[in-house]
Amino acid sequence: MAQLIRDNFPHKRVYTDNRNTKECLNFLYKLNNNKIKPDKNDYKNSLVITLEATRKDFVDSKHWKLAKEVIKIDNHVQGENYADYEWKEPTSYNAVCEMVVDLAMNSSLQVSSKTATYLLAGIIRVDKEFIKSEVGSLRGIEGVKIALLAREDKKWGIITIAIRSVDIPIDKVAKKYQGGGHELAAGGKLDNWDQLDDLINDLEEVIEENEK
Repeated sequence: MAQLIRDNFPHKRVYTDNRNTKECLNFLYKLNNNKIKPDKNDYKNSLVITLEATRKDFVDSKHWKLAKEVIKIDNHVQGENYADYEWKEPTSYNAVCEMVVDLAMNSSLQVSSKTATYLLAGIIRVDKEFIKSEVGSLRGIEGVKIALLAREDKKWGIITIAIRSVDIPIDKVAKKYQGGGHELAAGGKLDNWDQLDDLINDLEEVIEENEK
């Protein structure tokens, strides 16, 4: 949500005041160029937007109550009414990021590649049916050249990856990560989440080489 606001209202000061506790989402934190945490004074006369914070104690901030107004966006049935404005959709969405996507599309907002990455990660994290679906469908999104899905299988202790491409060969990259496959559809596995950054860099290099 924060990046979506930055995309469309660059003159606004936008802060995020949450803590990332999921190791598999560390790569998203690295995408964030604005890591400045708001202080107590920043909250005065501000607008706070909470996502998936069903109750007040779920709001990951010390000073959010100082805000002038609070908007709550949530997709759960039960919860606490603590915001000035609330958008709750307990039956229509599996993930709160799906609500943000609908908001962006229905409002004709600009969605950068960074925002799309954040929203997709939020949907995948929650929606198990989406995870099971064919990652190749992501190739249908305008501007997407290579689609990557990484999923941790805790039962077997491995991180599996699926890579799909529109027209750029990616099988050699997959082989580097204990996998292989077809030229435009391949897979593999990672030993740990730290390798995900290396994989993304390798794919970005392939894209850059293809554009030369």
